[in-house]
Parts: sequence; structure tokens; C-alpha cells
Amino acid sequence: MVKASVIAAFYNNIKYLRLVLAGFEIQSEKNFELIIADDGSNDEVIREIESISPNYSFRIKHIWHSDKGFRKNKILNQAILASPSDYLIFIDSDCVPHYKFVEEHLNEKTNAVVLTGRRVNLSQKITNELTALKIRNGFLENQYLKIIE
Repeated sequence: MVKASVIAAFYNNIKYLRLVLAGFEIQSEKNFELIIADDGSNDEVIREIESISPNYSFRIKHIWHSDKGFRKNKILNQAILASPSDYLIFIDSDCVPHYKFVEEHLNEKTNAVVLTGRRVNLSQKITNELTALKIRNGFLENQYLKIIE
């Protein structure tokens, strides 16, 4: 059984999802799965997710429902039901995780406690420069001082 299920809320932005997947590819903790909780993405995006999912070192599940407006919480609940893990981590699919994201969650977990975290909002310029390869090579961690200048 996986130590954690990461549930990523998602809708149609495959470019950002690829960056998030690259961030999960370099996690220090490898025993997790990613559940994409898809709030009604179009057929082209669904096919893309299905084609890229086997290319990662972690298991990816894609949970989808049809687009009937904003129903994010409903698809998140479906993703929870699809998880075999007793520990859930939630993230949006436009947030690239730090390479110790899963490990730190597991290190800090406590029964009956909800952990929350902070994020760094990147400028559009930096976001436009990001690639999956840069993320896999530690760009965000290695270039931190340059990013905040």
C-alpha cells in the first residue's frame, strides 16, 4: 500500500499539469500515488493524460466527471473514495511541489490533525520559463535566490 495519496484538483491546463508531474517525479519519498481529480476537462486533455501517465515513476489515477460547471469539491470527494491510502495530501494542479513535499507531509503527520502549507507565487515571466526538464533538474530549488530578487 502507498504511504500517501496526493490528490490534485485539475481542469484542462495540461501545460501546468506536466510541470506539476515533473515536480512529483523528483520527490525524495517515492511511495505515493497521484490522483488527478479532473473537474470536466475536454477529450483532448483526457487523451493526453492517458498517454503520459505511464511515463512516470509513480502511479497516476485519473478521476473525471463531465463538465457541468464548477464542481471541484464533488470530484475531490470522488478522488478521496478512489484512494487506498489512509493519508491524503491535497494540491492544485498549478502548484509545483518542492522535492521534499511528500516526505515532509509524512514526517509531520499526526492523527486528527490537518496540515496546511504555504506557496510561492511565481511571476508570469518565471512561469513561462519553466519546463519539466528544468524542474527535474532542480531549477526551482537551485535558483531560489535568483527567483526572489
